[in-house]
Amino acid sequence: MNSKNIARTSAIGGSGSGLRQQARSVGALALALALGLPLGAAAQVPFATPEQAADALIEAVATRDQVAMPRLLGKDWRQLMPPEGVSADDREIFLDKARQTRTVNVTGGRGELVVGADAWPLPIPLVQGKDGQWRFDPRGGREAIVARTIGSNELSAMQAALAYIDAQREYAQADRNGDGMLEYAQKLVSSPGQRDGLIWSTSLDDESPMGEAFAPSRPGEGYHGYRFKILNGQGSNAKGGARSYLIGKRMSNGYALLAWPVSYGKTGVMSFMVNQDGQLFERDLGPKTSEAAASIKRFDPDKNWHATKP
Repeated sequence: MNSKNIARTSAIGGSGSGLRQQARSVGALALALALGLPLGAAAQVPFATPEQAADALIEAVATRDQVAMPRLLGKDWRQLMPPEGVSADDREIFLDKARQTRTVNVTGGRGELVVGADAWPLPIPLVQGKDGQWRFDPRGGREAIVARTIGSNELSAMQAALAYIDAQREYAQADRNGDGMLEYAQKLVSSPGQRDGLIWSTSLDDESPMGEAFAPSRPGEGYHGYRFKILNGQGSNAKGGARSYLIGKRMSNGYALLAWPVSYGKTGVMSFMVNQDGQLFERDLGPKTSEAAASIKRFDPDKNWHATKP
C-alpha cells in the first residue's frame, strides 16, 4: 500500500465493523446542503407518499429553493451538514445521481431514498406518521450521519496504519539525520527543517515518506478523527515475544503504531495497532479510550485485540 496515495484519498466504503460497512460516500452527505439557505422556522411539510417527499427534496436542491429546506428537514437542518460544509461539486454529484435513477425503499413505515447507479442511500430517512403522511426524520438522519462518519474514519485510520508500515520501510532506506546509521523514525511529524519524523515540510527538497497530507490540518483534530502515536517496543503477546525496538537511542529493532479516536463514539469507536509484521489489530477501548491509549506503551495484542483488515 502506497502511503502517499492513501494520504491523498478520502477513505470511504469497504468492509470491517458494522459501522464501517455504512461508510458509503459520506462526502455527498446531506445531499449537497451547500445552498447557503437561512434557517427558517416553518413546520415540516407532510407528503402523501415517500416518493413525493423525495422528489420535493431533490427539486429544492436543484433550484436552490430559499424556503424549502427547513420545511422539508426541519428548522435545525444545518445540523445535518458536516462541520467543514459541503462543496458545490458534492451538490452536483448528488443531483447527477438523482437524474440517473432514484427510488424509495419502504419497509414498515420507514423509507430510504436511494440514488444513482451505485445505489447511494440518503442518510436522512423518511417516516410515516399516525396521520398516514410522510416526512423526513432529521433525528434519524443525524444518527445515521454519525454512524457513517465513524465508519469512514475507522477505515481511514486502518489504511493510515498500514501506510505507516510502508513509510517506515522507506524511511530506513536512507540516513535521514547524517549520523551514518540507518534507523526507523521515532516521530510522526519532523521537527521544523528536519527529517527526524515520517512527515516533513514540502519546503525541503524531497518528499517525506508519509506526505504532509497525514498531518492534521488543525492542531488537536487528528487525521480523519483519529490520533496516532509510535510505540517503541512490543510485549509478550506479539510475534517473537517481548522486546524493545530501541538499540541505544536509535529505533532499529522494529516499529509499531497505535491509532485511537479523537472523540469516542463521535469520530470513531475502534482503536487499532500494527507493527512491522503488518497484521492490523482492533479493540474497543470504551468511553475512556483516550486514557487507555495514553497508557499503552508497547505493541501487545492480547486476547482482547482482534485481527482485522480494511
